[in-house]
Amino acid sequence: MDYDIKITNQFGESMLYSKVFREKSGGETQVPFYVAIIASFVRIYTQNNKSAIGLVMLDEVFDKMDTARMRSMLNFMTSMPLQFILACPPQRMNILQDFMDTTLVVFRKGTKSQVIPVSKKEDVEEARAQASVASEQGEF
Repeated sequence: MDYDIKITNQFGESMLYSKVFREKSGGETQVPFYVAIIASFVRIYTQNNKSAIGLVMLDEVFDKMDTARMRSMLNFMTSMPLQFILACPPQRMNILQDFMDTTLVVFRKGTKSQVIPVSKKEDVEEARAQASVASEQGEF
């Protein structure tokens, strides 16, 4: 069985995701994908299981989106009855951090990792410095 997503823009024009996917930039194709995925999770968690915690984990989230699309997507996500754990590369963290309750920076060296909680954007650089010092001292 094949599926497709019908996308309607603000002018009422419709197109199929399968066509948009081939013609548009990565960020433009990621938005309908994430909307569909998140809507599916909302339906699963709210339809049959009222006691579910609604936890969704996404890795390399929004890797091809520009800042405006990311912010729009994050506004949408935070309006949903879900909890998100999002993994992203460091260059995306400053945008995500504006929308998250908790930010954890994970540093890895070889087979060892260190997790440092940060509460403000400025703390990210401090966390990197702490990880660097810990690494030099052989703590991880």
